[in-house]
Amino acid sequence: MKRQWIPEIQIMRGILIFCVVLIHVLYIPISRLNALTMTYSIYYAFNRAIQFAVPGFIFIASILMTYNLEQEKMDALKFYKRKINVILMPYLFWSVVYILCRYFVGAIEYQQLISVSDWAFWILFGKGYSHLYFMSVIIQVYLLAPLLIGLIQRLKKIIL
Repeated sequence: MKRQWIPEIQIMRGILIFCVVLIHVLYIPISRLNALTMTYSIYYAFNRAIQFAVPGFIFIASILMTYNLEQEKMDALKFYKRKINVILMPYLFWSVVYILCRYFVGAIEYQQLISVSDWAFWILFGKGYSHLYFMSVIIQVYLLAPLLIGLIQRLKKIIL
């Protein structure tokens, strides 16, 4: 089945990309300005106002995933296998890279590096590095999506 191009989704992606870039760019003045100044407050307020960008990406990914799953016959096993390669493996790889980098720059200690509970916390909650949290949220969405869609499809048959 050919995927339909949805212009509104592409426009929203463009806006979200721009906002993510702004979030990163605004970090520079926010980190260097005196927190008691009006300039800092303006930069900080604007930065906070555009924090919707990452949840926006998660929302779009959820919409497109459910749209695609609704269009085809639900095969949860096939769906999970695809997501392991596309989402889970890169997430695990980058989590390990960031955790090792944090160890080598002294941000975490050796005892933490060899701790199974620390690794479980970092991986399960996206705490390998601050910007990886959204990946753990996306993984949770992908874990639940086939189950919820299957439930909704069954309810549709019962109700209709």
